[in-house]
Amino acid sequence: MPAVLVNDALERSFDVDAPDRAWVTDITYIRTQEGLA
Repeated sequence: MPAVLVNDALERSFDVDAPDRAWVTDITYIRTQEGLA
């Protein structure tokens, strides 16, 4: 499976002025009934 680049919506700016303003995660694999996606 080729890598896919996505839009950098936060423009790599992770300085926030209050809690819960920006969340990030890395979903590399998602388990489904058919296997890993």
